[in-house]
Amino acid sequence: MKETLIVVGVVVAGMAFRATRIKWLRKAGVLAYITATGVLGYFLTGFWWLGVLFALAWFFFPWVELLFSVRKMRLPLENKLSRQSLPCENHFPGASSIRAKFLESGYEHISDCGWDWAQSHEHYSFFWHKDKKHLVAICHRIQSCVTFCYLNITSTTSDGTLWRTTNFPFSSALPPSPTTQFNHLTEGCVSCPDHVLFAHESFLYDKGIDLDTLSDRDMANVERVFEHEAREQIDHNLQRGLICLTGDGHFRYSFKGLNYLWLQILKDMYRLC
Repeated sequence: MKETLIVVGVVVAGMAFRATRIKWLRKAGVLAYITATGVLGYFLTGFWWLGVLFALAWFFFPWVELLFSVRKMRLPLENKLSRQSLPCENHFPGASSIRAKFLESGYEHISDCGWDWAQSHEHYSFFWHKDKKHLVAICHRIQSCVTFCYLNITSTTSDGTLWRTTNFPFSSALPPSPTTQFNHLTEGCVSCPDHVLFAHESFLYDKGIDLDTLSDRDMANVERVFEHEAREQIDHNLQRGLICLTGDGHFRYSFKGLNYLWLQILKDMYRLC
């Protein structure tokens, strides 16, 4: 009876911590759940090392999806964007106001296109600012029953290096190619494009990038440029061994790549909990 009350007490403490708005207390709530699992394992088996394994099971739980779902995925080497209309406004509340904000800020709408990628559908609305030489992509993602929106802002220097600021809410599923420098905003709000724009301009300033060194993009073929960037990333990760070819025009994650994904998931779990 005493053991049951101890486990219940730790779980209740975790629930109390998770109910607060203080970030470090919410993380302490997750730690309480892990501790409760370890204590439960110890009480059930009588061995402390099995209690540790019970607690560590939280960290290895993502491997269930990695082994039974992600490992079987086959992704195309040459994925093509197609011109598409805007997705339903009901799926992305506020998306029209974000588009309006960029138009009011002097950005020109270039195109709307999309593709299917990794069990999800992605739609991109591209905008270009001829003076700042910023290419903005408002990205809408539909994945299973989840939809979300994020921003990519890209500038290109004359040496071909891409300087990109994004507020994509999760860690990248594949490392970027060496020609891409990322500024990942983990606290950014997509409904506040001014925040992301300011962060991008600050990123360029901090890296010593002068506006005069930025080059124009081929806006008439922005989809092909985007596809070329994606292929460069794929080729880079093929060389690193994170993905491997399947022999039918597709690629899949290698065991090394699955480990990379696992670490990215753990990083997101810590950041978002």
